[in-house]
Amino acid sequence: MDHYLVEKMDTETGRWLPAAKVKDPKAEIANLVPGQEYKFRVSAVNNEGVSEPLDADHSIIAKNPFGVF
Repeated sequence: MDHYLVEKMDTETGRWLPAAKVKDPKAEIANLVPGQEYKFRVSAVNNEGVSEPLDADHSIIAKNPFGVF
């Protein structure tokens, strides 16, 4: 495995966009709009090509983890 490709979908547009390219099986995603709902999917990339994406179980609402609840 060379790296992982993380994509995000804005649920308002339904469009998948690149969000991160990482070597480790974890990623911090920047530039999310607070209050906006997103879905994520991940593909593994190696010399043979790109795997089928694995979709996250549920969507998330972007928010400041240190904000008021």
